[in-house]
Amino acid sequence: MGLFDVLTAESISFEDNTKNIQRLIKNISLEQCFKPELWESLKFFALVQPENDILPVRTVYDGVTQNIGNNYLTSETPLWFAGCDLIASMIRTRKAPHILRAVRMVPHGKQAGMKTVNLQNSMVEINPYKDDLFRKVIEQRKLNKADKSLYYWLKILANSIYGFFVELNPEIQKKKVPVNVSSGEKNFSDSTDVTEKSGSWFFPPLASLITSAGRLLLAMTEACVDQKKGTYLFCDTDSLAIVSSNMGGPLDIPGSEELRTLSWKEVQSIVSRFVPLNPYNAKAVKGSILNLVDVNYIDSDSTKPQRQLYGCSIAAKRYALYERIGITDIKIVDPKAHGIGFLYPPKDSPDDWDEDVPQWIYEMWDYMLRGALNLRRKTPSWLDIPQMMRLTITTHNVLEMLGDWKIARPYNFLFLPMVDPTFGCAFDKRSNEKVLLICPYSTLQEHWLEMGCLNIYNGKKYKMVDCNKAENPAHNVVFPSQFARLLIQYHGHPEAKSLAPDGGPCGANTRGMLKRAHVIAGEFRYVGKETDRKWEEGDDISVLEFKTTEFGRSKLVVASEQVKKDIREIGINKCARESEFDRKNFIRKLVRDIPVKRNSYAEFERWLKSYKSRIRIAHYRGSRLLTSGTEL
Repeated sequence: MGLFDVLTAESISFEDNTKNIQRLIKNISLEQCFKPELWESLKFFALVQPENDILPVRTVYDGVTQNIGNNYLTSETPLWFAGCDLIASMIRTRKAPHILRAVRMVPHGKQAGMKTVNLQNSMVEINPYKDDLFRKVIEQRKLNKADKSLYYWLKILANSIYGFFVELNPEIQKKKVPVNVSSGEKNFSDSTDVTEKSGSWFFPPLASLITSAGRLLLAMTEACVDQKKGTYLFCDTDSLAIVSSNMGGPLDIPGSEELRTLSWKEVQSIVSRFVPLNPYNAKAVKGSILNLVDVNYIDSDSTKPQRQLYGCSIAAKRYALYERIGITDIKIVDPKAHGIGFLYPPKDSPDDWDEDVPQWIYEMWDYMLRGALNLRRKTPSWLDIPQMMRLTITTHNVLEMLGDWKIARPYNFLFLPMVDPTFGCAFDKRSNEKVLLICPYSTLQEHWLEMGCLNIYNGKKYKMVDCNKAENPAHNVVFPSQFARLLIQYHGHPEAKSLAPDGGPCGANTRGMLKRAHVIAGEFRYVGKETDRKWEEGDDISVLEFKTTEFGRSKLVVASEQVKKDIREIGINKCARESEFDRKNFIRKLVRDIPVKRNSYAEFERWLKSYKSRIRIAHYRGSRLLTSGTEL
């Protein structure tokens, strides 16, 4: 795509190119996406009126989970998307998104004064006038596969480099300060006590192009599988687990009608289609940029024959791959720990453990899969161990909160016990009382239940008790959530971003081929940097107090132009009567741009959408009847 030219350009301009881009999207095909020359022209962004287009959508999918999913999106409000996302939608839906305006990012010249840099103790040299940083990192990673330390370091750099261009660091202010908020076509003023300081490399358009290009490559892979009537078990950030076997064959999964298991030969033909897109030095990166990962081979060694893998996918990023050994045994070969990696291990891995994932994760998946397959299984020894998250004291504010507690020293480790959601705390807790319990750090898991814990807000101390064994507990005890509960919750975690085979929401017992959800955009909410680092790494206790900053959410709002137009077309009296909003004054306020309560406005908007939907359905049915009568 020539993105390093953007990064090192003397200047960059955003030039209107609407007609050419509309023509490009309308005529694009999957076959054209495999032509290298196309990708140089994909450095553009477009304002789109989404209507059942498959696009990345951040929303609250199940009333709780805030996440991004590639789903069908319809929105009355136009939205900006990177060009690669629009092409990805086109090749999957075979329908061109409705582009209202498009701009192309054009780099000019080369920055003067750039210097050669040496990465990882001079082991990798980057000359910005000769080398392409993005390409060379990948090439050097491939060439240094034998050097595990360097290989791993380059892997981390390659996977995270786009993050440099969207680095935002929240800074807490002593009082609210004025800020300007910009998001797409929306610009407004607000005030906040959490501002965001951008990093040295901050340039969001570059990060958007990188991530959208990755999504396009995945969409191309998905489209290739779809052409062969195949399917996949899961789709991760940079991979697709295609359902396949040596010879291929039928597929018997709920919702998989007309689909089949592809053969390894067919999968390899898909891999080969990506050969022309290889931008790297052929000596370093041979063949296709799409390849079988090492886990496909015996002992995860790519020099050995391919092996048959099986898989279990609970939800996004919650999956494991395993081997069948005869008809009564299995071996876990690639388990994932998404959503639980922040927990301190309930047991230590052996000293000679050579896997990236801790041993207890292997044991967890082995126990769950054996249960699902009706195989003999062994109960893990760590089910009664409390769930603990390790934290580090790194800020003065945290030291102040911990007061005179003896173990409170800079950079000391602490534990934060996960409190059982059912039993919770035995002590009386006022509705406005803040509770954040911590306890001393210890690597002796079998003694965790014997440790006391402290509420950092008031200094009160409590005892942790096993809820399965406690009889007549005292009023100063806490029931920690144990790993047995984690096992149940993890296994029954529903996939929030997708629909069940029958088109309904996914539940704990949903089985089969899931479907993409259909998202109809309602109210747009403008948020600052989102973070929930505790679920990823468990770092500083201060992150537990972090809340996403939201802008433009005052208690009073005024009606949008579309809502006012709809009211005028329907009529104020009819709106009041049909909506059972019999307060005509409320609806008159909407038309007259007088602020009303946000909750009341949201309720009226929901009725309005429902009313318009009923009218459209009635009109559609009338049109069908009229058409049928004409044909007869």
